[in-house]
Amino acid sequence: RLRKATPALLAGGYQALDTPSSSTLAFLRRDAETGQSCLVALNFSDEEQTIPCELDGRQLRLLFSSQAQPDRPLPSDLVALAPFEVFIAEPLRTPGASS
Repeated sequence: RLRKATPALLAGGYQALDTPSSSTLAFLRRDAETGQSCLVALNFSDEEQTIPCELDGRQLRLLFSSQAQPDRPLPSDLVALAPFEVFIAEPLRTPGASS
């Protein structure tokens, strides 16, 4: 359901992000037509991992997490992932930004 309702996940371009651990995978998907972006981060280990993300200081709106997360905008500079967590979020657009 989330994928069908989220243009960036359905038809967006793929941009791999560097992660500090081989136990993590992170990437951005961006839909050119709508301008929507999504951050997808995965932790394949049994330990908490953090992933640095450079998203121009934009906050993240959580779309899905396999772990409990607060219902508020999240910082994007460092994403903390619980063991085996799947995390999908949309970077919030800053006022006056085109993407």
